[in-house]
Amino acid sequence: MPFINGNVKVEELDHGRWKLLEALNYQGERDLFKVPAGFVTDFASVPGLFTWLVPRYGRFTKAAILHDFLCDEAKEGRFIRSQADGSFGA
Repeated sequence: MPFINGNVKVEELDHGRWKLLEALNYQGERDLFKVPAGFVTDFASVPGLFTWLVPRYGRFTKAAILHDFLCDEAKEGRFIRSQADGSFGA
């Protein structure tokens, strides 16, 4: 299923944290997921030692942002964490 937005627009807050300047929308099989502007992400959580092999952002940036958002939703009881983890291939 596709992301609806074109480019991701973010502002760096500090080393490793970024704020979305525009909402990010993903059309799932049944549901539309909306990551709101202002959401803070660290992109992909990759230990520093391995970022040369697996970058924190790039090809999977949108999926990493969606995953971070869904994990936060799961912490608040609005989503199931295992489903958030399964969404990372989005």
